[in-house]
Amino acid sequence: MTQAWRVVSEHLRADWRGGGCLTAYQWMSLATLVLVAGLLPWISAETNPQHSFAKGIATLWSPVVLLLLQVLWVVLFVYTGSSRNTAVATKSAVSITIALWIF
Repeated sequence: MTQAWRVVSEHLRADWRGGGCLTAYQWMSLATLVLVAGLLPWISAETNPQHSFAKGIATLWSPVVLLLLQVLWVVLFVYTGSSRNTAVATKSAVSITIALWIF
């Protein structure tokens, strides 16, 4: 629903966004709507799923999940801590050092 509203609301804006009919955000929203519509047949249609907090915590507490989350955290930390606008290398070296120290 929010993606459909994004497509409509972008047309209501009063600023000029180029010569195209749709903005990049509208194209992404339309692609998301198509993707979700395509995935709906594979999503469980169970009306009363049984949720278990204990099973969720047990799943998150597995070593594979914890290691993957830690690796993801380090990669994002280094990526967002490095500068892509200047040739400064010390910032990324510092973020790598901090990430490895915390890890």
